[in-house]
Amino acid sequence: MTADDLRYKRRRPSGVIMTALSVASVGALALTIVALALPFMQPPDLSPQTLSVVENALSGSAIIVVLALLGGVPTGVLVGVGVAEGGGATARLARAASDVLAAVPPIVVGFVVYATVVLAVHGGSTAAGAVAIGCLVAPAVCRATLEQLAATPASLRDAAVALGGTRARVVAFVLVRSIAPDLVRAVSRTTARAVGAGAPLLFVTAAVAGSGDVADASRVAALPTAAFWLASAPGVDAGARANTVALVLVLVVAGLGVLGRRRRGPR
Repeated sequence: MTADDLRYKRRRPSGVIMTALSVASVGALALTIVALALPFMQPPDLSPQTLSVVENALSGSAIIVVLALLGGVPTGVLVGVGVAEGGGATARLARAASDVLAAVPPIVVGFVVYATVVLAVHGGSTAAGAVAIGCLVAPAVCRATLEQLAATPASLRDAAVALGGTRARVVAFVLVRSIAPDLVRAVSRTTARAVGAGAPLLFVTAAVAGSGDVADASRVAALPTAAFWLASAPGVDAGARANTVALVLVLVVAGLGVLGRRRRGPR
């Protein structure tokens, strides 16, 4: 038994205790929140009209998030690879901009997109919502790319270069391919955040603002905005429908989060 094995064996009981305390703390907090919110909650409404609202909101969220991923993921990967492989002032500026954008609250992104896109075209749209969500996706993917490239063994790059690979081929067919599974999980976590980001969509989409008619198929209503407008509408039925939409949103975000937390073995 090596010295590392002995240290691990001594630290294992304390690690188990700390894990148990963490789980107990989170469980107690969750039970407290549920107990406080339970008197104000209503059972989900599964009427045809509510299911129509959920279907419209779910399809709207899918459209906005897919468009955001189509623009944000390639941009984030390309910027991340450029910053990791490049150098100089441009790479440092790109890294700083990525860090700043990743730390900006989503509501601020919504304000900026509203001022630059929505006012320019005189109205909100699905494309404006995709731009806002894409501004959240790109920095997160860029940071994930930088972290995974930094964790890639230098021997992998050296072996590819020794076999005669050019710099571009080594990056595209060796490094990026080696971190692809980790990037997929990072994109899954980012998608979970994008689906639940309701603050920017309230400013930039023309979905339900001012009307509250989230069942209208001609309007693209995302899950967070639909839950918000239904919760703000008067009447018991609206509250029950808001709870149903919110429950679907929680399940979608939780599912994407679980997929993003799956780990792989060592490279």
